Amino acid sequence: MFKARLVDPKTCKLTNTEQRIDKENQEQMEHLKMDRQEYFEYKRSDGHWTAITFLLFSMKVATGFISGFTPTTFYAVLVYGLSATVRLTFIFNTWMGYTYEVTKPEVLMKLIECCYMMRHEENLIAEEECYRML
Repeated sequence: MFKARLVDPKTCKLTNTEQRIDKENQEQMEHLKMDRQEYFEYKRSDGHWTAITFLLFSMKVATGFISGFTPTTFYAVLVYGLSATVRLTFIFNTWMGYTYEVTKPEVLMKLIECCYMMRHEENLIAEEECYRML
């Protein structure tokens, strides 16, 4: 069943001992004077280990404390973390819009005038667009 695999996933033992090893690992195995099984055990337990990273929706993610998160909770925390910045952006823009309309109300007055003109002309689509812009 696992003939093509080098390692049995259930027991983590070598299954295909005739499979070729690349040059770098072969040289290291000869330098350490180990057979295949000993070298495999060495690589599994004593070898050089690095942090695992994986791609989540085409984004590289470290696996430290984030590994316990599901994608939904990861993105929920991300959105919650960015919510303060987004909120400030929208509040600032709303405040500036209100300030501009109070200090220079000509544009707002023209929009109200447009609503009345479109109602008088019985152009319901344009009237609705004017109300939405207002």
